[in-house]
Amino acid sequence: MSDLARSSESLRGWISLGNTPQPWQGLRNWKCCLDRLALFAAFKTSAGLEAQDLSLTEPMVVIGLPMVQPFPSGRAMTMKSVGRAAEDMITEIRPQFKEIDGLLEGREGSSQTAQLVLTSRQRQLSEMVLPGVVAVKPSDWCIAW
Repeated sequence: MSDLARSSESLRGWISLGNTPQPWQGLRNWKCCLDRLALFAAFKTSAGLEAQDLSLTEPMVVIGLPMVQPFPSGRAMTMKSVGRAAEDMITEIRPQFKEIDGLLEGREGSSQTAQLVLTSRQRQLSEMVLPGVVAVKPSDWCIAW
């Protein structure tokens, strides 16, 4: 929804029609490429390389590329993990609105908040293992190097 709010008018038209994959995939792929390029440029600057030194035959460049590669991927994994955890929360909440009378109207009702918190915590912990490893692993490579 936040992506839709920040999109241009032409993209909003596509999205409202339900044709989201084509325009968004191109934009997200482009953003991912720009992220990698920015990280690569930061690596080049911090390594003290000049523009003519930026060649895939140089060992510093070849070693640096895998170090910066996981960062955009880790962010994407985190966003997908949050989305899956939110879907589980919705799946847990939806039956409560159907089963508990008056909950939707704002009347007093006893919702199952303990079960909701437990589901949320379990899903968040299980989903964030891989993005956490991706965030920490490149620093291990730098230390070992």
